[in-house]
Amino acid sequence: GVGDFSPLMLGISTIIIFVIFMIGLVIFNKVEKTFMDTV
Repeated sequence: GVGDFSPLMLGISTIIIFVIFMIGLVIFNKVEKTFMDTV
């Protein structure tokens, strides 16, 4: 419950956020290239 803090969960959350960020960055770069081509 409240105050139950686990370093493991923090690490997993950080990794998940990092992975999502990297995926978003890759998608953004691909979309940006195709977007610049169409403009």
